[in-house]
Amino acid sequence: MPTAASTGRAFFATGGPRVATARAGNVIGGGDWAEDRLLPDAMRAFEGGRAVRVRNPASVRPWQHVLEPLAGYLMLAERLCDGGDWTGGWNFGPREDDAIPVAALVELALGAWGDGRWEAAYDSPRTITVPSDLEARLVKSAKARRAFEKLDSRNRYAILYRLHHAKRADTRQRRLDQFVAMLEAGRTIH
Repeated sequence: MPTAASTGRAFFATGGPRVATARAGNVIGGGDWAEDRLLPDAMRAFEGGRAVRVRNPASVRPWQHVLEPLAGYLMLAERLCDGGDWTGGWNFGPREDDAIPVAALVELALGAWGDGRWEAAYDSPRTITVPSDLEARLVKSAKARRAFEKLDSRNRYAILYRLHHAKRADTRQRRLDQFVAMLEAGRTIH
């Protein structure tokens, strides 16, 4: 994939505008009401009297308000115009010590809103349970049961998560059949 520097060299080798690319992640604030965005989803849930479903509450993210990277973009453009060598790729983000867990940001939003609640969107590897249909299949197949009991936590969670979150009954049944066959063959997901 071409970089800003290689594109600049290819198209502007004899002069012309300086080229840079910039991005920013975990940006909050300012009219982003798209689906699957933490704070917009939280505001919709608070407004509707529902719990906010948080996918990864323990994940730590370097959150930043939209005006912070915007200021960085403007400074980069200014520096490019001033003639310094500011070409290349840039990733705008806050200091590492400003990063906080997702759950802490949701708690801050709850405090500002004044009312509401949140819950984990799905069980953690420590709390997820073996569904009864898998349990029944493991009782029928000693080979699959032994393999399941020997799985590391990552592979165990991968199976349980995929079964718990199948949206359709036929998808769940197909996954269940595949996982039992996989276990009987001594294979794992990861």
